[in-house]
Amino acid sequence: MMHTPSLPTHSNPIQTAVRLTVILCVFVQEYRALRKSVRGGADDGAPLRFATRLVALGPVFVKLGQILSTRPDLVPKAYVEALSTLQEKAPAVSVEQIRVTIERELGKPLE
Repeated sequence: MMHTPSLPTHSNPIQTAVRLTVILCVFVQEYRALRKSVRGGADDGAPLRFATRLVALGPVFVKLGQILSTRPDLVPKAYVEALSTLQEKAPAVSVEQIRVTIERELGKPLE
């Protein structure tokens, strides 16, 4: 019989809901700006703002931005250029931060 991994049960549902709401709000706002840009009503600051907001959301979203920066077939050139900065200038994450996150998610020490 195959074991199905489960999500940690120690997470706070309210914190999770707030986090998901913030992520959703960012993506809805940035999607609207992207659509406006594609239609020719460009907001010159939108691509850089999108990259900055991805950094604020955390490392997984920085990685998403890095991936999108390699896809000029999916996003306009201005977005590719702004997101490309995440390739060289991604904020560093300390080993301690990584350890704390892993331990929190596992619910036990790494050792």
